[in-house]
Amino acid sequence: MSNLQQQVTQLALELLHEHERTFERRLSTLEALVIPTIEPSPNPEVASVETLGGPSDELSGARWRPNPAELRARSRLISLIEYGAHGTYVIISPQEGELSIVPDSQEWFDWLASLSSFRFMGSCGRFTAYRESTRSGPTRGWSAVRCVHGHRYKCYLGVTDRLTISCLEQATATLQSHMTSL
Repeated sequence: MSNLQQQVTQLALELLHEHERTFERRLSTLEALVIPTIEPSPNPEVASVETLGGPSDELSGARWRPNPAELRARSRLISLIEYGAHGTYVIISPQEGELSIVPDSQEWFDWLASLSSFRFMGSCGRFTAYRESTRSGPTRGWSAVRCVHGHRYKCYLGVTDRLTISCLEQATATLQSHMTSL
């Protein structure tokens, strides 16, 4: 079973990397066609992104600037915490790849505090977690959601500094119990 989980994790990582390479190739091609027609923007938001650099630096001689559609697309990808082989958890960030954060450490809680949502695939189920928000903005509280056959199941997780692996696994068990009653 653990060997199978390890293979699935490896395949998921390879698929993620291939998708990223394909996206970057397509983006480079489009940038080569579009960038020569773009004038430098005095917009301060764009200026702060200019320092990223990118694949078209050689093509245009100027700093690469992601367009708004690309920024939106990258922001829709969310981090993944997945139960892997040998009882360890793999943490994958869409921006940084696989992270070597130890669950339940201070670094773990700091990383969670920087997120607005994430996917969790535990040993007995899965869910999407998102930060609760009010009219005044996001809060420290988190909820887990799982949708199956048109039904939406929700479970409150707690505040950021209480989101331990055992808390997340307990939420998967709670949400999974709804699935078995269908």
